[in-house]
Amino acid sequence: MATTQLSDLIVPELWTPIFLLDSAELTAFFNSGIVARDTELDRLANGEGHTFHLRHMNDLPNETENVSSDNPSARATPKKTTGGQQIAVKLMRNQLWSSMDLAAAVHAPDPVAAIRSRIAAYWARRYQATAIAVLRGVLADNEANDSGDMIYDHTASSATDKTIGGDAIINAAATMGDGMNNLATIAMHSVQYATLQKRNLVQYLREGDADIRFPTYLGRRVVVDDGLPVTGAGTQSDPFKYLAVLFAPGALHMGFGAPKNPVAVERDEKSGNGEGEETLASRTHFILHPTGFKYASSQFNPDNVELAKATSWDRVFTRKQAQIAFVRTL
Repeated sequence: MATTQLSDLIVPELWTPIFLLDSAELTAFFNSGIVARDTELDRLANGEGHTFHLRHMNDLPNETENVSSDNPSARATPKKTTGGQQIAVKLMRNQLWSSMDLAAAVHAPDPVAAIRSRIAAYWARRYQATAIAVLRGVLADNEANDSGDMIYDHTASSATDKTIGGDAIINAAATMGDGMNNLATIAMHSVQYATLQKRNLVQYLREGDADIRFPTYLGRRVVVDDGLPVTGAGTQSDPFKYLAVLFAPGALHMGFGAPKNPVAVERDEKSGNGEGEETLASRTHFILHPTGFKYASSQFNPDNVELAKATSWDRVFTRKQAQIAFVRTL
């Protein structure tokens, strides 16, 4: 177990202002609206069980209609409708932080107070890491079991320029067929974004009446986040390959449950030879589900490594209904 000691802190001989060093891991991907809050998943996450069957009715198939007749012996054959189900999984996570009381006596701010102020930002980063793990698993399943019909790999194409650009993104969106226009957002690594900027291809639009501009490319809102997967060794023979993801609204849904004790503080009065130690625990229960898929692993409460496996997901919607597309570029 790790606990904050005096050796971990800068203890000033004279008081000087101190600031919190925010994590360099930004959460643009998670905070962009790609992940939609779902009240039904809230309800399920607050109930018993760890996997949940989300039933749905399939649309009527596009079968040829009957041609009406006045012949009484011509009998129409009724068609049927079918249903299906997605399967979502509840995830239960926690983290603990501790600090010696003597550290608070000689250091301002109190480390425990600093910890409290950053818990929400910590969980935002961890939710984002989980969302990206889920997307890794969805892509792995697609490449293993569905002929990779959700990804366009520009690095394996015959194009001379294998970096991100219009052709690569349009080809990825085209995996959705005539549903490609539903893919309103594209999340990409900063290296890919910089490539577009260098070519002066990024446009900026104002958001409502606020003096806020957001980047767009090919009419799609751009979200830049370095948490997206990067593969390769960065060498001439094995260059870095960057994965960008196109989304339609509602591609990922999320619901929150309520742990028995979401936040707890434990004191050990004997620690520090009697000065005391304080441990803060934070717990979260949630469902983060890719629309159109079922959780296929038998593992209870999977970690992100398990979520990223091809065997953890199986697509139950048609390609056009699973409104995510991937593009891999240099």
